[in-house]
Amino acid sequence: MWQNKSSQKVSIQLVILFSTVMISTCTKGAVTFSDAVFNTSDWQLTIDQDGNGGSVSFSQESTGGNPDEHLRITDTVNAAPPYSRIFGAFFHTSAIYIPQTQGKIVSLEYSEDSVMFKGLGDGQGSGLALRQNGKLYYAYYPGSGLIYANQSSWTPHSFTSLQAENFGHWQNPDVHPDFSSEGSPIEFGFFRGNSTPSFSYSIIAGIDNWSVTIHNEPLEAGSLQVIIEPQEAVDAGAKWRRVGTAAWYDSGHMEMGIPIGEHIVQFKDVPGYIRPDDRTEMIYPNIIPCLTDI
Repeated sequence: MWQNKSSQKVSIQLVILFSTVMISTCTKGAVTFSDAVFNTSDWQLTIDQDGNGGSVSFSQESTGGNPDEHLRITDTVNAAPPYSRIFGAFFHTSAIYIPQTQGKIVSLEYSEDSVMFKGLGDGQGSGLALRQNGKLYYAYYPGSGLIYANQSSWTPHSFTSLQAENFGHWQNPDVHPDFSSEGSPIEFGFFRGNSTPSFSYSIIAGIDNWSVTIHNEPLEAGSLQVIIEPQEAVDAGAKWRRVGTAAWYDSGHMEMGIPIGEHIVQFKDVPGYIRPDDRTEMIYPNIIPCLTDI
């Protein structure tokens, strides 16, 4: 209850109405990220190297793609011995998946078109790249994600049913990303890599029609609405939020996408009023409970 501190005789009460509404997400879904234009402002490059390393540069080209715009990438690997490896990990600024709110990842589909403009041998190694908790993971295993961008004309490549075990890194090959509903946010992109045990060389290649589809099991989720009364307390700045979240909400706001389970609601301090105690509210699937606190 909100009590006005300025009066010994008048008690101004807060009426809190809790309600939850189920958002049905019982069937498997899919989320797709794609790019066939490759504005450079949409992509961030992370250099990942080993041994004597090398360099990676890129540019958007308006013609010569499949069919038009594409990203042109130059890998230069430095001379060894003992060994040189250079990977360019490219991440799309909008391709971020959050398992804790969007559900666990069941599998991934990946496709790209590639071409080699100048180079030799296997061209550039390519494939799907992930970043989770700051760690890089590549689908660079032959037969389960690795692409050789060494064709003289644009060539489509695709993989299906990719699992967490298909992604690794040479520093910790037995460590894989967490695709569960408890996993941290995952950034999606692609990589281009080269290595050498001896001489230096450069490869110029292109990528177009990049696409990744995430097959997931969406979480059952609900929404929570809190109505605060009297209006005087609202006008004075009374707000609410769930413990563990940052944003404060006004009376009547409905927060969406809340995981099923128990949540604690707390209230913001308001000058001149005694803040009510925290309240525990259960978010149930397919049930709309209503609770009034006076």
